Amino acid sequence: MGLTSSFWKVFLAYASIAMGTALLFLILVVPWQSQQQTEFAKARLREAVLLLKDELLPSASTTQEADLQRKVRGLAEATGLVIAAAGPKGQPTADSEQPPGPLAVSTTNPFAQVEMSAARSQGEGFMQRTNPTTGNPWLYYALRIDRDDETVGYLRAGLSVKSIADQAAGLRRATAWFAGLATLAVFVLTLCFFRSPTQGPVHQLNEAVRSITQGHYAQDVLVHDRGPLGKLAANLNRMSRELAARFAAQRQASDRVDAAINGMSEGVISVDAGQRLLLANRSAGQMLGFDPEKSAGAELLSLVRSRPLHAAVATSLESETACITEAELGGPQSRTLRITAQRLAGDPCPGVVVVMHDVTDIRRLENLRHEFVANVSHELKTPLSAIRASAETLRMGAINQPDRAVRFLTLIEDEADRLHELILDMLSLARIESGEETFDIRSLPVAEKIEERLRTHEEAARAKQMSLLTHPPDQGFSVLADGEGFRQILDNLLDNAIKYSRPGGEVHVTWQKQGALGAIVVTDNGIGIDREHLPRVFERFFRADRARSRELGSTGLGLAIVKHLAQSFKGSVVVDSTLGKGSTFTVFLPLAGDEFPVS
Repeated sequence: MGLTSSFWKVFLAYASIAMGTALLFLILVVPWQSQQQTEFAKARLREAVLLLKDELLPSASTTQEADLQRKVRGLAEATGLVIAAAGPKGQPTADSEQPPGPLAVSTTNPFAQVEMSAARSQGEGFMQRTNPTTGNPWLYYALRIDRDDETVGYLRAGLSVKSIADQAAGLRRATAWFAGLATLAVFVLTLCFFRSPTQGPVHQLNEAVRSITQGHYAQDVLVHDRGPLGKLAANLNRMSRELAARFAAQRQASDRVDAAINGMSEGVISVDAGQRLLLANRSAGQMLGFDPEKSAGAELLSLVRSRPLHAAVATSLESETACITEAELGGPQSRTLRITAQRLAGDPCPGVVVVMHDVTDIRRLENLRHEFVANVSHELKTPLSAIRASAETLRMGAINQPDRAVRFLTLIEDEADRLHELILDMLSLARIESGEETFDIRSLPVAEKIEERLRTHEEAARAKQMSLLTHPPDQGFSVLADGEGFRQILDNLLDNAIKYSRPGGEVHVTWQKQGALGAIVVTDNGIGIDREHLPRVFERFFRADRARSRELGSTGLGLAIVKHLAQSFKGSVVVDSTLGKGSTFTVFLPLAGDEFPVS
């Protein structure tokens, strides 16, 4: 019996669908998949170069060539990339493909490579070519590094894209197999449909083919037939398993890249030309306050309210030069981010990648340093100005007037003593903060040490007609501390209590156990401290009343020394004060056990 026109109509209809699907897959999906993989590789190269830029360029100017070469080779082995650094004129300074040691002198034009030439003229450049050593395709990216409108060097990285080409070729072969087998399957199924009452296996095969065309590649058709229909089902099952395995491998590779990006401490985001979010790692979500998994495709403006960030992205979309800026993010914990925005290659521009570094601690330390320098300059300037003014007065003739000469010489001596005390306190505080001060931690009997220091301050208290009173506990105890450091703590607290108390006042010293700690309490009924100043009393050079403190000869470092010494002994210090009624300072130190030697 011949094949009817109905057979050919059905066959051609389904065969056209199968062939058309395969053709569309070859024309659209395979190139798109390859392009996506290539763009992903470009983005990875660009991000790697941006991250390695600050690591390698400073080393290029301060490190020997052999050390730089070893560093570049180490980074290349760690990242799986080929990395090369060059000077401002393109002269090579390091190359991970070269052996350790000095680089061989090259006579070729450093800008003969397409990516280097593009980087010199446009700021960056990509080039895909065959590696002469391995014979495999490689993707190269070169970046020109500018500082203050001057080129300081070039950084180039390469990544093997052989896997992308192999995957694309495998997809084309699998698609071709699919097209051929699908056409054959359609023919056989149509023939069976028209010549055999068995339509169950045909329906299964038809559904399997439809599922594969929809992207569900893992199909398993059970056809209990040893004839052509069974062979077709077996081949279709084998093809579906191969397609599923290839796409699973691609997903695994993509997952590994995602894991690497999400493991970075720097925040990384990528947006398209319309500033819609394409990619964001976990660090970026934590810095900017959004969920990366739920924010893909959202507009950046709706996710982050940061004018510097949006300005950097907008600037990078219009310029090929990387935009570097800083942004202050508010909230419960204010943070400072250093933002580097780089335009992605392409015409029109496909988007921008942004790398963010949290520099909050760095800026805080810089502010502390500036504040410390300003305070030290001010504190040194005051006594020096008094000394200079007195010396000039003496030189202008006061030295010949005994009464005036003695007064000015006494002033010079007092200011010199104050300057000496300030320098000693600064050196002591610097040693404690840096950890250079070595402490002999031992058991110190509190009552004995307090009585010893009170005897030292009796004369100063008697001069102001003040009383120094002690309130010992029923049972004595010892604390763990360094003897000299404990003396400094007591002297500073007692000295402040006497200085800032009115004549005829009282200073009370109490000590008692509180759990595993010993508490030493110094209370006065002096001028007190305003509550708004209490959080800052332990800061260096802080004085609630600067004029009165200078009149009394205070350096402004005593309480800062008390705080850092107490912390060095694994203790703490707190203050409570009422303006006009007096202050109470309490130092907590660990209690001593029997295993520590007694001072």
